[in-house]
Amino acid sequence: MTIVRIEYLIDFQTLFTYLHAGLTHSRKVLVTFVCTIAVWLHLRCGLSRANADRLMKAIHILISLAINFGRLLVKFQYPDVALRPLPTPPIPHDVRTAIATLSLDPKIIRSICCPKCYSKYSLNHLPEICGRRETARSQPSEWWLVVAVNVCSSI
Repeated sequence: MTIVRIEYLIDFQTLFTYLHAGLTHSRKVLVTFVCTIAVWLHLRCGLSRANADRLMKAIHILISLAINFGRLLVKFQYPDVALRPLPTPPIPHDVRTAIATLSLDPKIIRSICCPKCYSKYSLNHLPEICGRRETARSQPSEWWLVVAVNVCSSI
């Protein structure tokens, strides 16, 4: 009985070059994913800006630890291989930067509303007095929508 042993010769530099090229795309996906989580928690779930910033910093630390731990494992298994340093993904540490990274620019629509009945009026067609009625037979709101303000300077 013969035992056949097949050894695969692996060129680790070529392998890590291919992995590095794949990681470039993966980094972009990872940054987008982390930014999406932080922005969603901040905008939709009401997480404060400070806590969202802490979350992004913690995720950045975890990712860099995972990358360094993986490199350390490869280095222990194959001590002869010279590994190029893998930079950690550029995860922003501020939720406002994450919003800008995702290109989520808010569209602000300005309007005026009546302080009594909360009827909304556009700035282009703004009456001086609110004329909204709750029903056809009820009295109009008749609140002033445009108010002149006198500003005194104490110079």
